[in-house]
Amino acid sequence: MPISNSLASIIPVIFAQGLSALRNKCVMPSLCNVSYAPLAAEKGQIITIPIPSAITTADVAPAAYAPDSGNLAPTVAQITLNHWREAAFTLTENEIAQAANGYPAKQATAAISALADYVNSTIFAKYTKFYSAVGSAGTAPFATTVNAAVDAKELLTMQKAPSNDRRMVLDTTAMGNALKLGAFAYILNSNDPGVMKEGEIGRKYGFDWFEDQQVPYHTSTPLTAGAATVNGAHAAGATSISIAKATNPSPLVAGDIVTFAGDTQQYVVTANATLVVGNTSVVLYPGLATAKSGGEAMTLVASHRVNLAFQADAFGFVSRTLAHVAGAEPNPYSMELADPVSGLTLRLQVREEFHRIRWAFDMLWGVDVVRPELGTRVLG
Repeated sequence: MPISNSLASIIPVIFAQGLSALRNKCVMPSLCNVSYAPLAAEKGQIITIPIPSAITTADVAPAAYAPDSGNLAPTVAQITLNHWREAAFTLTENEIAQAANGYPAKQATAAISALADYVNSTIFAKYTKFYSAVGSAGTAPFATTVNAAVDAKELLTMQKAPSNDRRMVLDTTAMGNALKLGAFAYILNSNDPGVMKEGEIGRKYGFDWFEDQQVPYHTSTPLTAGAATVNGAHAAGATSISIAKATNPSPLVAGDIVTFAGDTQQYVVTANATLVVGNTSVVLYPGLATAKSGGEAMTLVASHRVNLAFQADAFGFVSRTLAHVAGAEPNPYSMELADPVSGLTLRLQVREEFHRIRWAFDMLWGVDVVRPELGTRVLG
């Protein structure tokens, strides 16, 4: 039979329950530079995000004409809306009736949880573009001191990250360590009763602190025996570096962080490469901070949990409403909202199938690291 008016009236109730669950479950989008708009889009569409260019000051010299403002070259980051996912479920008549009376529909909450986890995972997957790190690989931070937070703050400031909207996202072990520290736990020290009441750190040491169970782990293969050194001279700014391996091939993967003797800058490997015996070209970011004459030893950061400290503009996250398919009948039983809290555009559609009613939440989004200098890893 057709979907009844009574069922149509329950759609806003289920949608509201799903939206509430989404806000509680999906952490990362709300921490990023979020771009959402009422403009409809399709999967595969490219959205541009402007990035300002550096500006220098100049002495003022009165004259008949204003001087040339210089060769300003603002750039844009392109984010592809390459994620369109849905989580479908069915509800019994009893569950629909309970939802109408204000009881949460468990299947709807489970569907939202699945979507939220997937959205979070697509954001965390971009960690491979962050090239700097603080802390010790293989050791959860904040076990004894708050040094990792202080070091991350210092590093982001050196990398010219704005001081506002800085975030610290930790896995459960690191957050557990932090909550045990007197610097966070004691109301006398923190002046924040929320630490003791809710187990939440709030804003400390220049960061808003968050816990997420999906914080990723980066696996790097230790360099095999036999020196890995820079092969020949390379100018400052070079991004393709020839590495000489004395013996035993050794793999590098995108996201590996390396350093060179005599250079304090950290670099990230941007594409998988295997260091063969001899010379291998490795692509790094950023470009070399200092010129290399050849022979400088390369060091690889070991496997680590990728806790993150970043300013919101490090990530670009775009979530858009879904465009109506040309020639298809619009679904009258649907609801969609661009949510300013979670940063996601959520849609709920209800369709009658063979002797059952299908409900589905779906979303369209894209994400990337657009300014890697505004973030750093806090090794765990």
